[in-house]
Amino acid sequence: MSLVHVLDLLDPGSTIPRVGLFFTPSRWEGEPTVREPECCTEWRWWPLDALPEPTVEYTRVALAAISRGTLYTPMGWS
Repeated sequence: MSLVHVLDLLDPGSTIPRVGLFFTPSRWEGEPTVREPECCTEWRWWPLDALPEPTVEYTRVALAAISRGTLYTPMGWS
């Protein structure tokens, strides 16, 4: 597993910062399974330029940065 992105996030209206760490696996086996059905209804593969709605904004930002090879993104800081 390799770290591919760090997202330094301050949500609007919040004073609590968060850090999102995004990893890519070195190998994969099996099929994805929904483990939190109250948060997610299904797993599907989507092209980066056609993500479904709703997709959380920080997820969109991180995926775009990963596709550009950018390791770090601050988001929500002014």
